[in-house]
Amino acid sequence: MKSGAKGFGKGLLAGIGGIPFKIGSAVFALPGYSLKGVERQLGKRKDRPLRAKILQVRLQQGIAAFKHADEETKSKVLKRWMLLQAQDSHI
Repeated sequence: MKSGAKGFGKGLLAGIGGIPFKIGSAVFALPGYSLKGVERQLGKRKDRPLRAKILQVRLQQGIAAFKHADEETKSKVLKRWMLLQAQDSHI
């Protein structure tokens, strides 16, 4: 309250003076955020083959481990798999 009308005038001029910068920010932000989204989508597409290869290797490891397991372990794995399948069908 010390500045009164003079402070009000300064604030008004500062607000009006900032408009060009705000418009400039908006002009650069729109394409900037759009390009950021494109970059993320391209990154996902690039990672997809690697993720598929990792999944393939993990499945092969699981199959090999299952083949070398004893009958008790195989039975436990199959029971757990069936339980997961039953839970998944309720969703």
